[in-house]
Amino acid sequence: MANPSPLRVVNIDEMREQQAKFEKKSAELEDSGQKIFARIIKKSKYYGQGRAGELFPVVITFGEYTVVGLGNQYRLLDVDLFVEFEGGDKLPTQITFNEKK
Repeated sequence: MANPSPLRVVNIDEMREQQAKFEKKSAELEDSGQKIFARIIKKSKYYGQGRAGELFPVVITFGEYTVVGLGNQYRLLDVDLFVEFEGGDKLPTQITFNEKK
């Protein structure tokens, strides 16, 4: 019988530091990078978080829950994405369409 692999030791302080770095970078990108917004679609189980139909700033990361905003993470299937182009004198432009109107 093979010996089981040793248990992984989780360093809570290191995890908190990594989370803080991620949150700081996300906030910087929301302020200074390409302005990306999301709206949770009506078919999503997350519909109702925030104000219905309202756009909120997000950043895109990796993984299944790749859209980060409103203090949560969402799948691309749960949101429609919008971008704001330089100048900000126009309404954000929708770039994904997950829901038929």
